[in-house]
Amino acid sequence: MIRMLSAFAFLASVAGTACAADKVALTCSGTMRTKGTDPPFAELRVPSESLVIDLDQGVITSSSIGSFSITKVTDSEIKFTGTSEDGQTVLQGGVDRLSGFTILTSWREGKMLTTYNLTCKRANPIF
Repeated sequence: MIRMLSAFAFLASVAGTACAADKVALTCSGTMRTKGTDPPFAELRVPSESLVIDLDQGVITSSSIGSFSITKVTDSEIKFTGTSEDGQTVLQGGVDRLSGFTILTSWREGKMLTTYNLTCKRANPIF
């Protein structure tokens, strides 16, 4: 009986890992800072933002900012990066898989342009 329970627990953990590789939709809210990290800077509330994390394809897609390549995945975080269409702006960020805290920073010519500090939660399907 103990062996059967152990086998069941193992299969459940494998199945859970396989399901984790599906797309995950998140809804996010928070703030955006522009023009540097020290005052004077502008800090604005960000309208609701959605992120879709696709671990199978290695991509994170934002509803308004664009798509990013996943560069690192651990049990606790997902790191990602991307560039603007003109190739002049580098975007880097990460999602904390436990808290949902997400940060995204854009850089041009070595200077920070914008930082998004977001709190994300799993989106609930409407049906």
